Amino acid sequence: MAAGLNLPFINVDLSGAVRHAVFELLRTGCTRLELVHLATPAVGIAKAEQTFTTAVEGWTPKTPSRILCTGLDRPSLLAVMRRLVASQTQCLGCIVVPPVPVGMVVSVLLDHGLRLPQQVRIAAVFHAEDAVNLYPPLLHYPWPGPALAANISATAEAYFARGLAPASRTLTPELNRIN
Repeated sequence: MAAGLNLPFINVDLSGAVRHAVFELLRTGCTRLELVHLATPAVGIAKAEQTFTTAVEGWTPKTPSRILCTGLDRPSLLAVMRRLVASQTQCLGCIVVPPVPVGMVVSVLLDHGLRLPQQVRIAAVFHAEDAVNLYPPLLHYPWPGPALAANISATAEAYFARGLAPASRTLTPELNRIN
């Protein structure tokens, strides 16, 4: 986190947190902004992108910005980190939306900053999963969600009807002896 960057713990949705981070980074003198987030079709992420773009465009003077999407696999993360440090000029403001590893972004920028000493401010925007809707509920998946739900229901019905616990490695021997 950037020293002196006033990003309080506020209870807002992801878009509001991104907007707040954009304005705080711009107020502290950042001359370029980057938003780094997980590449996903989630509604919350799309709204956060739109909010980021709108907030930066509404700021005077005009500030260059970019949105970087990444997967969580190592090659994707490394490619995005290379793109991030390649754009580092003057004072870079970087907003990171977990589950992108904030520590990795900080480490890459610090390492790059040792070779090219420049200012960087990083804001990590944490959120509740339901505010972002990263993953739909289990039953929204066509497979194996419904089959898994049916299996769980059948197991529960068998337990309550006959007292039969499922054969599972997760049950301790004490729980298996209760039956």
